Amino acid sequence: MKTSKILPFLITPLVSYNAVAKVTPEIEKDKPNFIVIFCDDLGYGDLSCFGHPTIKTPSLDKMASEGQKWTNFYVSASVSSPSRAGLLTGRLGVRTGMYGDNKVVLYPNSPQGLPESELTIASLLKQSGYATACVGKWHLGHKEPYLPLNHGFDYFYGIPFSNDMSRNEQKLKGNPNYKFELPFYNQLQIIETEPDQTQLTKRLTEYAVSFIEQHTEDPFFLYLAHPMPHIPLYSSSSFEGKSVRGKYGDAVEEID
Repeated sequence: MKTSKILPFLITPLVSYNAVAKVTPEIEKDKPNFIVIFCDDLGYGDLSCFGHPTIKTPSLDKMASEGQKWTNFYVSASVSSPSRAGLLTGRLGVRTGMYGDNKVVLYPNSPQGLPESELTIASLLKQSGYATACVGKWHLGHKEPYLPLNHGFDYFYGIPFSNDMSRNEQKLKGNPNYKFELPFYNQLQIIETEPDQTQLTKRLTEYAVSFIEQHTEDPFFLYLAHPMPHIPLYSSSSFEGKSVRGKYGDAVEEID
C-alpha cells in the first residue's frame, strides 16, 4: 500500500473557495490525500487529548500527538445544516441559503437544499483528478438535486439527515398519521429505511476504510461524517455499556 500524504487544513467561512482553490505545481506533482472526520454534536472536551478524564480515545489522541491539535477554531453556525454547508463550501449560510428562522436545519419535509451552483471541496478536488466520497450524515438536502453526487462526490453511503429524524422520533406537524423514515443510501438508491443504528458507526467506518484501500494509488478526498454522538445515542455490542460515561461515552469510544 502506498503511504498516503495527508495535509491538514483550516476552512474559514469568510473566504470563498472560488478565490483560493489553486493547485500549485508542487501539489500537482504529489497530490496529498484529504480526510475530514466530522462528528455530530461531539463536545470540545469530550476527547481525552482535550482533557476529558474518563472517555478513552487513544486512537484520536495518537493522531493529535503525531499531527496538530487546534485549540481555537471557528464554524459558520452552531447547528447542523448551515455548519456543514460552511465546512464544505467555505461560505456563510446567508450566502448558500442554508439557514432559517423557524427551522434552523433541514427536515425530511424541507423542499430544498444546498444549491447546485455552490462549489464544494469535493467538486474542486474532483476537477483535479481526485476520487471523492461522502460517508455518513449529509443533511444538506434529501432530494436528488441536492444529494452528494450532485455536489462533487463520486460516492455517497449514508443518511440524508439527522439520526433522530426517523419514524420513531418525528412526526410531520399537522399530520399525526404521517411519520418520517430514516433512509440509508448507497449512491442514489435507498437500500434501507430505519437502519439498525447500533451498527451505524461500525458500518460507516468499514465503508470508509474500504474506500481508502481501493484508492491507494489515486489521490482521494474522504468526508466521513459520523451521525454520532448526536442523540438518540447508539453503539454496537462491542462498546455498549463499556464506558463509565454511559451511552454518550460508548458512542464516542466506538468512533475512536
